[in-house]
Amino acid sequence: MRTKLTKPLRRAATVFTAALTTIVLFAAPALAHEPVILDSSDVLPWNGPLLLDGRAPVGLFGDLPNAGAVRSAQLNFVAGQQVELIYAIPNQAPETTLSTGKLPIVMLIAPNGKVSVLAPNIRQVEGPAPYDLMFLNQYSAPAVTGTYSLVVTGLAPSRFVISVGPESDLVPQIERGQFATMDQVNEWYGIS
Repeated sequence: MRTKLTKPLRRAATVFTAALTTIVLFAAPALAHEPVILDSSDVLPWNGPLLLDGRAPVGLFGDLPNAGAVRSAQLNFVAGQQVELIYAIPNQAPETTLSTGKLPIVMLIAPNGKVSVLAPNIRQVEGPAPYDLMFLNQYSAPAVTGTYSLVVTGLAPSRFVISVGPESDLVPQIERGQFATMDQVNEWYGIS
C-alpha cells in the first residue's frame, strides 16, 4: 500500500532530506538536523542517547546488523509540545528489497506507558541520490511531560533513520551520546 505523507509531515520530510544533504555535502550542521549514530551500545533506552529537547532537529541513524537487533534512544518533552517523528530507510539495497514485514519497526513509549508502533505503511522516496531516503511512516501527537523512549527492531539486517523534531532554530542538546561526523554519516550510507 502506497500512501502519502500528510502535508505538514511531507514538508518536514523534504526539509529533513534537504538538511541532511546540506550537512553531508557542505558541512553546515547548524542548518540541518544534527545526526546521531545509534550503535550496539544503544540497546536499552536509558543507556542510549538522550535528546534533552525532543523538538530540536535531530536525525537518529542506526543499523540492525541481524534479525532481532535493537537500537534505542530517549527524548524529553513538556506537555503541550508536539512529538514529531519521521521514519525512513536509505533508498538503497538491501533495505529496498526487504518485504514490508521484514523492515524495522519503531516503538515510541510515552512517559505514561502508552506505546505507539510505527510499522512501514508508506513507501515514498525523497531527496537527491546518493542521500535519498524512502519514508516509511510518520508520527505526530501532543506530548505529555517526561521522557519518551524510542526502540527500533526488525526481522532482518537493515539501516534506518528517524527524524526527530521539525526544522527549527532550536539547538539540539544530547546526553549519553554524541553528534555524528560527516564521515560517520557517509559510512552509514555506504559512501566512501
